[in-house]
Amino acid sequence: MDDFPRDGSVKPVVGDFAQAAAALGAGNFSTVYRATYRRSGHVYALKIVDKAAVKRLAARHPGIQNDVMQEKHIGLVLRTPLPPLPADAHAALAAHAAVAAAGSAHVAELLVTFQDEGALYFVYELLSGGELWNRCMGPAGGRLREPRVPLPLPLHAAAAALRPLIAALACMHAHGVAHRDLKPENLLLTGDGVLKVADFGTCKDLLDGTYNSRTEFVGTPDYMAPECLDNRRAGGGAPVDTTADLWSTGAIAYHLLAGCPPFKTDSAYVTMERDLRHGTTPPGATTPA
Repeated sequence: MDDFPRDGSVKPVVGDFAQAAAALGAGNFSTVYRATYRRSGHVYALKIVDKAAVKRLAARHPGIQNDVMQEKHIGLVLRTPLPPLPADAHAALAAHAAVAAAGSAHVAELLVTFQDEGALYFVYELLSGGELWNRCMGPAGGRLREPRVPLPLPLHAAAAALRPLIAALACMHAHGVAHRDLKPENLLLTGDGVLKVADFGTCKDLLDGTYNSRTEFVGTPDYMAPECLDNRRAGGGAPVDTTADLWSTGAIAYHLLAGCPPFKTDSAYVTMERDLRHGTTPPGATTPA
C-alpha cells in the first residue's frame, strides 16, 4: 500500500474515509475508528483529535498540546529511513544498523496527518489484533497468536514478544527517540499477530526537543525507570534518555515471566518507592497476580 507517500504529496480530507460506526478506542480528547480510504479501498486506523477538547484540557494540563504535536512529529521522524552507514563501518555497528532498519517493521506507522477547523486527523496502519494482553504468544515465527495462554508465560512465548519489542527499540533509538512509556497497553498486534510499538505522544526526541514535555516524570509506575521517578520533584533527577526504555523492557519481561510487574502494589506511590529501592523478588519466587 502506498496511498500516502513519504514526501507528503497526498493530503486527504476526512470525507475521503468511510468510518466504521463503532470506535476502536477512545481517550480524553481523541477517538480511533476503523476507516476505509475511498480512493483505494484500503483500511486504516483513523485517529480523530478534537481540538476543542484539547483546548479545554490544556487549561488544567498545559503540556497536552505539546503531546499532540509530539505524536505527529515522532511519527514522521520514525517514518524517515535511517541514513546509510559508510562502507568501512565496523562490523558490530553495521549489525546494529541492520537490526534497527529491520525494527521499523515493529513500529506502528503514522502514514499521514491532516486537519480541519474542528479536528486533527492521524492516519495509522490498522493494528486489528488489539493490545498484547488481548492475545497470546505462539512459538512459531515470533508471532503472537491464539489460543490465549495465561500468565506467567513459558520462556519461548515471552521471547516471541520481546524480540520484536527490542527490534522496534533499536529502530527508535537509532532515530534518537526514547519512548518513555513502554507497557503492555502500548504494544499492539496486527491481525496476524505481529507486535508493534505504539503511542508516541510522550516520547522524547533527543535530537530535536521542540515538542518534548517539560518534565522527565513520564510513564506508568509499574514500568518506569528510576531516573524517571527521580523527576517527580522539582529539581530532582537526571535527564532521561533511551536507557529508560531498557528498564521498561526488563519490567515487561518480568511481567510476562512472573505474572505481575516487578514492583506492583495496590498503591502507585508505594510501587514507585519500591522501584526506586529496587525492592522486587526473583520471578521464580513470585506468585502471579
